[in-house]
Amino acid sequence: MNLLGIFQKLQETLKAEAERKAEMREKKELVSLLQSSFTKGQSAFAEKRYPEALAAFEQAAELGNATAQYSAGLMYYNGQGTYVNHAIAYMWFERAARQGVSDAQYYCGLMCYEGDSVPVDELRALTYFEQAAIQGHTGAQYWCGVLYDRSELVGNKAKALEWYQRAAEQGHLNAQMRCAVMLDTGDGVLQNKHQALHWYEEAAAQENVDAQYRCGQMYAEGDGILEDGEMARYWLEAAALNGNMDAQLFCAKLYYFGQGVQQDLTAALRWYENAAEQGNADAQFACGVMYYGGEGAGQDSAAALAWFEKAARQDHTAALFNCGMLYETGEGTAANLKKAMLYYEQAADQGSPEGQYHCGLLHYSGRGTPVNYREALYRFRQAAAQDHPEAMYMCGVACDKGHGTRMDKIEALSWYLRAAQRGVPKAQCRCGTMYYNGEGTAVDYEKALEWIEKAARNGSAEGQCMCGMMYLSGQGRPVNRRAGALWIEKSAKQDYPEAQYRYGMLYALGKGVEPSSEQALYWLRRAAMNGSPRARRALNALADVEAMERMMQDQ
Repeated sequence: MNLLGIFQKLQETLKAEAERKAEMREKKELVSLLQSSFTKGQSAFAEKRYPEALAAFEQAAELGNATAQYSAGLMYYNGQGTYVNHAIAYMWFERAARQGVSDAQYYCGLMCYEGDSVPVDELRALTYFEQAAIQGHTGAQYWCGVLYDRSELVGNKAKALEWYQRAAEQGHLNAQMRCAVMLDTGDGVLQNKHQALHWYEEAAAQENVDAQYRCGQMYAEGDGILEDGEMARYWLEAAALNGNMDAQLFCAKLYYFGQGVQQDLTAALRWYENAAEQGNADAQFACGVMYYGGEGAGQDSAAALAWFEKAARQDHTAALFNCGMLYETGEGTAANLKKAMLYYEQAADQGSPEGQYHCGLLHYSGRGTPVNYREALYRFRQAAAQDHPEAMYMCGVACDKGHGTRMDKIEALSWYLRAAQRGVPKAQCRCGTMYYNGEGTAVDYEKALEWIEKAARNGSAEGQCMCGMMYLSGQGRPVNRRAGALWIEKSAKQDYPEAQYRYGMLYALGKGVEPSSEQALYWLRRAAMNGSPRARRALNALADVEAMERMMQDQ
């Protein structure tokens, strides 16, 4: 190589070195400027000088600083130092996302999913979420789960659970709850109650009230796990103390029935009242029942009525009926039959058989309203259609007497039999008398005694008296004076005047019992005091006989 070539080569080398050094200086200046701008932005942001911070971040962002790009995007997104502008925010997020900033990738995913300043694009959203999720971004992991869980485009429950679990393991509350629910219900994955409980407990430990309630419920009911009354109480009370109304009701029932805990009616009432004060109609009704029965507090009909009326205002059927009952009987308030009727009618119209029956009784007797046999029978039939035995009996009475319908003894007996078969003593008695007298059927003493004896065994004083008379007369069964006297005695001891009269006469005549004028007088006097005219006549006759005997002795 000649001297000129060597010289030219040296010049080129020196020029390249100068250019390299210049480039290095420029880079150092750029890095210094970038660092200076970003640091200036951070300081301004920390001091809440937002416009200055935004200007500094944007300067660093334009120079390619990924963190500054994300920071600028976030300020436009939240309207800090400028007006809210999600379109510019997305532009900066996207530039930062391309440089691998996970928070920026997360926001890009969220905005694509929601169609926020960009068209809705679930696939693009999922791409961004997965980029961030792979880097361990908890929120992005959760949203990956959401897309795989709900999207029609990429739906895959197994993948959803996988991403939810990764977020849940990092303490993401919503992810923990979704893991729990999917495993609890078997939503697209294999049901696993034990794993479900694990995630419910993780969420419950973060004060999630729904999770606390479900933990308590699972422990209380042994739902796929071993029952544990203590753990059930712990979690249910935690949820109840956090205001969960269902948990408050559950706690109340646990303490009321002593399920898994020692029965404590005071605690039960306290939890019912907590739920009741939140407007729960069932809890309001339960408070009424407890105050009425003196459970957990002193008996207080006025307090019971107050709670029943609160529940009734929410159309609670049983509460409507109980309000009617208390206004009818005057417990906790002045008796008011018109109000009672209004409550009974509301309960009846909601399908309450008790409401229908009591509504019918008031119409039938003309209490709180004019007598209306047709309306009464209509209500009795409504209740009877729901298998209300007493209403069946009253349907029989209406047909028997022709009240609200034509008199029909055959239909009356049919209704009486239905009520009698369900254990209504009055109906059993009337079946007996109809078979005895041949009303709506042929005379049949055996059937008559069968029904009358059932009424007697069910405590009917009338049935006991009639049963005794049939044993004494040998109707439907051979004569048995001792058994007859025993049945009449039972009836007499219930203050049934007819039985007291007949029991007195049995002692007077010595039938089925040892004769005793003292016992005869005792029972005849009791019968007379209870309004028996025959007992009065018998006493008068005995007085005349005694007077005649005294006159003969005097002579």
